Amino acid sequence: MQLFIADVHLPPEAQHPLSQAFLSFLTGRARELSHLYILGDLFDGWLGDDMGLTQYAPVITALADYQAAGHELWIGHGNRDFLLKAAFFAAVQA
Repeated sequence: MQLFIADVHLPPEAQHPLSQAFLSFLTGRARELSHLYILGDLFDGWLGDDMGLTQYAPVITALADYQAAGHELWIGHGNRDFLLKAAFFAAVQA
C-alpha cells in the first residue's frame, strides 16, 4: 500500500503535538505501507541543512529508521522546505 502526504508543516519543537503525532505515525501505521511519498512542506520552515539537521533531528532519525526497515520513502521540496539539500537526504538514508 502507498500513501501520499503533503503540507505537514512540522514545527522544530520535538515535543509539539504535531511532531509527536508524526513520529508516532512513522513508528506505527506507516509501517503497514510499502511506499510513503511526502510531496513537500514536511517542515514548517527549513533554513538550511546546517540548522535543520539539528532542529529536526528526531524526525530525521525516524525517517532514516523507516527506510532502514525496508520501506520506500520519497521526499519532495515544498515552498517552506525548498532548501533541503544533500546533507538532509544523506541523513535520511543513513
